Amino acid sequence: MDWDDAKEDGLNVADKHERNTNAFITYKWSPLKSVTLGAEYGRYEVKKVNGEEGDANRLMFAAQYNF
Repeated sequence: MDWDDAKEDGLNVADKHERNTNAFITYKWSPLKSVTLGAEYGRYEVKKVNGEEGDANRLMFAAQYNF
């Protein structure tokens, strides 16, 4: 996001997100005809207008049975 104009207008935008970044890796496989398994890793990063930065990681698993 580009908050420069709002900042020049005197608005408090210090806590606003200037940049959000995320990336995912997903792996799915089917060990049996009716079963699907999966895993996903997610990486998130944020940079605020005031220079603060944050990050997070997420790992998820899924199982599906078709009958």
